Amino acid sequence: MAIGDAAAAAGLQTWTAAQDRRLGFQNDNQRGDDIAALIPNTIGPWTAYNPTLTNLTPGTGGAIVAAWRKERELIRVQIRVTLGSTGFTVGTIPTASLPVEMLTPPSPTARLDSATTYYDLSANQSFGGDISCVATSTTTVRLLAWPAASGLAQAVTAVAPFTFAAGDVLSTEFTYRPKP
Repeated sequence: MAIGDAAAAAGLQTWTAAQDRRLGFQNDNQRGDDIAALIPNTIGPWTAYNPTLTNLTPGTGGAIVAAWRKERELIRVQIRVTLGSTGFTVGTIPTASLPVEMLTPPSPTARLDSATTYYDLSANQSFGGDISCVATSTTTVRLLAWPAASGLAQAVTAVAPFTFAAGDVLSTEFTYRPKP
């Protein structure tokens, strides 16, 4: 392994070998390697889980795919729900259970760092959204939508941010701090 490779793998700043060594770049890369050795590699593998969904049922032919992993002091979660051909339901403000209990939210409506998308298959159009905490729950999050007009979070319902139909997708990826 070359000097600086461990630092780069840990996401630390490195300098190319073309840099003038008389300016100390090689020493900086070596120090980066030394620091990287102290950072525990705690990014774990993805683990599938079955979230409990409320106000959201994929129906016949639908699917729920969910996974989580530990990333240093955070938990990263991915959830994708594809609505089936029949029997799906989207109620007001769908919620999903968490794989690992979260630290008590700072406020009842705290937003989590997320990328949430609602995909309308028939219109080939995506709508943005967000994940927020449910009151003071440390085990459940709720899915919200961002309408183009107001810019304020709104409840996801069977007809908002669009009228959900077979094949539509609700997907999210978010991080949160777990309870110690």
